[in-house]
Amino acid sequence: MSDTDNNISSGALPPLASISATTLPPSISTLHPPAPQRAETMAPSPSNSTSTERDYTKIHTALGSNSLIKTAIQMIPKLAGEENYVLWSSSTVAALHYCKINKILTGKWPKPNVTQNDKASQQNADDWESLNVWIMLHLNLSEQARSQVSHLTTLNDIWLELKKLFKPPPTTSITLHLTSIVNI
Repeated sequence: MSDTDNNISSGALPPLASISATTLPPSISTLHPPAPQRAETMAPSPSNSTSTERDYTKIHTALGSNSLIKTAIQMIPKLAGEENYVLWSSSTVAALHYCKINKILTGKWPKPNVTQNDKASQQNADDWESLNVWIMLHLNLSEQARSQVSHLTTLNDIWLELKKLFKPPPTTSITLHLTSIVNI
């Protein structure tokens, strides 16, 4: 029996110098190699500066080519009316937030201004419009809902109008209304 075996049987740890590299267990990195670097799964975030500096072309391209984004957008239920507005709106906000493009919905990314004779600012405004339309096409509205907002041109205007049309009143408003009817 070696000194190392005696130390172990007596409960003492062997000195580090007596342990050979071949007796060590494999490291975690050899058992579980590092996960491969995953590709960008979201739309690239626009810069936090002015809207004319955002690269809407890059965002739009990422939206169309990413399967995770397509899946998130496809999870939005069809807006039928007041009966499912809350579910539809929360699903829409969640999907667009996941895609990092919810600010166009809320109006925080307004249509960029076009500077006269500036092709770059014109291109940026065109790309914003393309992104605006792309999101509008993926809102999953019923024919009834779509017909009520078809005259509107920005996503934020559509969002606000749908909210006005279909968001159910708070339960306190309903209770007060019913109470006023009963007390008449």
